[in-house]
Amino acid sequence: FRLSFHFCSMSDFTGTATVVGCVPKAGKKKVRPTFLVVLDRSAFFPEDGGQLRDEGSIEGHPVIGLSRNASGQVDHEVDCEFQIGQQVHWIVDEQVRFDHMQVHSGQHLISAIAEDQFQMHTLSWSMTTSGPATVDLSLPVAPAPGTSTPSAVAAADDADALLNRALAVTEQQVNMRIRENQPI
Repeated sequence: FRLSFHFCSMSDFTGTATVVGCVPKAGKKKVRPTFLVVLDRSAFFPEDGGQLRDEGSIEGHPVIGLSRNASGQVDHEVDCEFQIGQQVHWIVDEQVRFDHMQVHSGQHLISAIAEDQFQMHTLSWSMTTSGPATVDLSLPVAPAPGTSTPSAVAAADDADALLNRALAVTEQQVNMRIRENQPI
């Protein structure tokens, strides 16, 4: 049971669960082996849809990886072997979860406003743990002279001016929506 999907803004980031699976992680030989632990209920969010994975611990052991296995369950990679049926205490790092949720939601907001106002399509976006998030957008589209039908801007000066305006308006609109604090 994946609590992370049902409680994306949980107020309690700790709990207990029962170990229903624990196997050594296959792959490269490591100085210290790691194990993939499956819990009967998990609040840990694995990386998905561009949002980074949660961080936290199980029984004080840092969760160093999270992934979905072939059965759709969450594998929690830890440096400790647990026994099937063992009750364990887990903690999700609340600040990391909140940071990831804010960045992910912000990307959706930027993309929606840029698309709506300037037909700027999101080409890609990236979240990392070591630097800023990035959103790559297509160039803005302006109405053809004398019409309301969008067409690609041809003149370089017009394109630069339009791009600067599009970025300024998008930033202003995003900040306004954030201040409105609307539920999502």
